[in-house]
Amino acid sequence: MPDHTDGPLRLDAGRIAAAVIFVDKHGLRALTMRRLGQVLGVEAMSLYRHVHGKEHLLDTVAQFLADGLDGDADVLSAPRDGWQDFVQRLAHGVRRVSLEAPWQDIAHSQASCSGTSCSRCLRLAPTSAHSTC
Repeated sequence: MPDHTDGPLRLDAGRIAAAVIFVDKHGLRALTMRRLGQVLGVEAMSLYRHVHGKEHLLDTVAQFLADGLDGDADVLSAPRDGWQDFVQRLAHGVRRVSLEAPWQDIAHSQASCSGTSCSRCLRLAPTSAHSTC
């Protein structure tokens, strides 16, 4: 089986949304490749053409949730009124995502956080803070 660094495998947004809905309904522990395959009407093995395994699936779901911040009008992509305002807006956006999908914090801790999902929340604020000082 290919390892986690073998290239950009991706599920489409519909399949990722199905995983999010599944976890919302059944909980994170219930999510398996086999169960997601059943929900999608495909064999679990066919999912491995898009993700390397459950950890990669969790990374993909975390990225999907973090990408939701881009559509949040209150979250800025760059500081406008100082870095404190920027960080506060980002924190409120992350909180809104957490309230909508409370299990996502667990998904982040179980996922490797190797993608941009973590960089959006963990690297943007310090970079922006330094760029405005």
